[in-house]
Amino acid sequence: MKIAAIYRAGRYSPNSEEKDRLIMDAVVRLLRDEGNVVECLHDDDCKLSNDTDLCITMARSEHARSMIEKTGKASLNGAMSPQWCSKQNVRNVMRSNNIPMTPDKGSYGYWVKRGDGQPQGCSDVMFAADDAELKRLIELFSARGINNVTTEAHVPGDLIKFYAVEGTDFFRIYYPTDDGKFKFDNELRNGRAEHYGFEKTELKDKVMQLARLLDTPVCGGDCIVRADGTFAIIDFNDWPSFSRCRTEAAEAIVELINKKYIKRDDI
Repeated sequence: MKIAAIYRAGRYSPNSEEKDRLIMDAVVRLLRDEGNVVECLHDDDCKLSNDTDLCITMARSEHARSMIEKTGKASLNGAMSPQWCSKQNVRNVMRSNNIPMTPDKGSYGYWVKRGDGQPQGCSDVMFAADDAELKRLIELFSARGINNVTTEAHVPGDLIKFYAVEGTDFFRIYYPTDDGKFKFDNELRNGRAEHYGFEKTELKDKVMQLARLLDTPVCGGDCIVRADGTFAIIDFNDWPSFSRCRTEAAEAIVELINKKYIKRDDI
């Protein structure tokens, strides 16, 4: 099978450029070991060969999306995954499908996030302690030319990172304050995890549902578990770095590719 592996541009990998490259490297090695021909391309200047059977993509650029759609090539994740995983769209989809999410209003401050895509730096996700600061931060975003922002209430509780490959059994959760691996240090806002009990199977089911709704089977994100065991998904991302579980994730991604594409009779 001829597969195009499209790597993510550095600007879409704040503090994670090497980690994002390593997960794609791991998937490419496994696919080649199975006898597939894999061409490695770059987010901003990729061009698909006519004989390409499948794209596996971490790309987030408009160029890559347009190229995949124009050629009509099968794609894992979907060509529109970065847009569908924008903060605003994820909240809309969760709200419409009764997936646990943070409320719009609360008593513990607010998060202001770039709504039109994934964060490209720490200034795209900011905390406001009160309504006055919330207004000020929205104005700061606007001054940067970002008028599509999401605001959501801060929720006290344990911060959990999850990683998943929909269509397989792969689902992992981690507590960032346990291993000290932070992206922007926003993870410290909730303090050290208390490890509150909660229904992990229910979280897995909701994450997998969201992955299907957003055509983003290779995914990850963040969740808050409250002291009473209820949870709220606060972030959902297309193809994370899987840095805590890279080897297992790469194996699961290749398993999904085999199930969904390579074993099909029409390929």
